[in-house]
Amino acid sequence: MLAIVAGRGDLPKMIIEKCQKNGNPFFLILLEGENSNSDFISYPHHVVHIGHTGKILKILRDNKATEIVFAGGINKPSMSNMKVDAKGTVLLSKILGAKLFGDDNVLSTVMNFFEKEGFKFLGADEIIDDLVAKAGVLGELKPEKDFWQDITIGKNAIKIISELDIGQSLVVQQKQIIGVEAIEGTDALIERSGNLQFKIGRKPVLIKMKKIGQNIKADLPSLGIQTIHNLHKANFAGIAVEAGSSLIINQKEVIKLANEYGLFLVGI
Repeated sequence: MLAIVAGRGDLPKMIIEKCQKNGNPFFLILLEGENSNSDFISYPHHVVHIGHTGKILKILRDNKATEIVFAGGINKPSMSNMKVDAKGTVLLSKILGAKLFGDDNVLSTVMNFFEKEGFKFLGADEIIDDLVAKAGVLGELKPEKDFWQDITIGKNAIKIISELDIGQSLVVQQKQIIGVEAIEGTDALIERSGNLQFKIGRKPVLIKMKKIGQNIKADLPSLGIQTIHNLHKANFAGIAVEAGSSLIINQKEVIKLANEYGLFLVGI
């Protein structure tokens, strides 16, 4: 039995459809306060507070779950104000004890905790085929030489900032970094950088890569149709994602839309 921790975006529904197609049993764990919950109430589900770890463990065991997958984005809770049960207190103490509060470190601590309780985590790419970005030019548009220079700058910068577990994305325009992803996420980064960009010369580029040492079972860099809409709206030239380590949700549709908007999409 697969437990799907469902967040925002199309990925949870894609995993549900894959399970239904293959006849694989599943149920959803929905977190209280997430706006996306209403999209999933027609499926087998349980709603639980993110800090109620004991209740989550009971739900998993009562439903005979053996595997868990994180799918879609969720709002990051405030550690200082989060209400926890007894098991949640144990987990929170492990997170606080690590003294590293970036998304990847927190997720890795959570996953290690549940794995010790006997559950196996799957990556979304282990369930859905054709989800991981391939290397090379993925659409019809090929970046010019100057854009490749911007991509290289972004690629090298992400390797440095990822050691601080800050973010997976940044924006480069004309050899200058004009935006770095923080807690607000990629969509907000695109909007913010769109307002900061130079109005003359070549357009900005979004670069997305996994962090150094990142847990590949959760929170891999991802993009979908909305990302492409946002890039077009913010007057970007295109996007470069890490091949083999980034997820492209609804890949055929994403590539088609990028072509229509005149945006390049490359795997690096």
